[in-house]
Amino acid sequence: MASETGGSHVPSNPRIMSKPVEPNALIGPSGLDSPCEPADPNARIEPEARFISPAKSPEHQKRDIIQYLVGQARDEEVLHLEKVTSEVIYGQERAVWDVRTDKNEWWVVTNPTNLYFKRTFPSVDMLLSFHIGLAARIFGRTSAVEDAEEPTLLRTLRRLDVVGIALDDAAEAEDYQAIGVRCREVLLSLVRDLADPNMLARDQEEPKLGDFIHWSESIANWATPNPSLSRMRSYLKAIASETWQLVNWVTHSSSAREEDAAFAFRATSNVVMAFSAASRQRDDVEALPGVRLLSTV
Repeated sequence: MASETGGSHVPSNPRIMSKPVEPNALIGPSGLDSPCEPADPNARIEPEARFISPAKSPEHQKRDIIQYLVGQARDEEVLHLEKVTSEVIYGQERAVWDVRTDKNEWWVVTNPTNLYFKRTFPSVDMLLSFHIGLAARIFGRTSAVEDAEEPTLLRTLRRLDVVGIALDDAAEAEDYQAIGVRCREVLLSLVRDLADPNMLARDQEEPKLGDFIHWSESIANWATPNPSLSRMRSYLKAIASETWQLVNWVTHSSSAREEDAAFAFRATSNVVMAFSAASRQRDDVEALPGVRLLSTV
């Protein structure tokens, strides 16, 4: 059954309770109308933590947040969710969602998506400050020089954020085709951020930066050098190739639909995150003393 919150329809999901919830209703561990106490009885809960005006909450974004919560809190049922604010910080949009289940109250923050207990972060400002610091540690790579370059993949992640914002505003076939173009730019940005001639096999000719397919193959080989990582290597190459074909199809399809553009965006996001994780894993292993990486090419 579907649930409605604040007049906004939430898509059907087997884990969503059907009972309507008022936008400002307090939900405790036992469900609606039950006491909702912070961890420390003497703690002061800032008003904005519970009574902040909801921001625009597109249906596909709600679905994504619900699916994320189901994956992270498998034994909880979503009673209520709404986007309470969305801010562009350091060039990236961070959306804060108020999510309440039958057992807990959560904040879910995007870019990167993570969830936090509301009792731990009673104010949105405190929450965003912590989240941004956490994101910086995940994606940032500090440099010893004074004029350091941007952290690896930061430019690509910013481009990906722009695509997500454009997808929210897309309404016609031309808009959806434009999403394909932007996704293609994200994939090329990924190659520019990661590509290094040292990744190439001996005697291999260096591909042009616009040659996404051959560069993605070389990056995948570099990120998974040992034979034991052959499945990961194959996966990286497959998603890169298929996603490249997909976004080009959306770009040239005069009958492109919202579903096509959304699928291309999610596929592109998956490629970025998979290659990012693989490259970080390679860097981490390479830094271990006494580790010898085997060549696969």
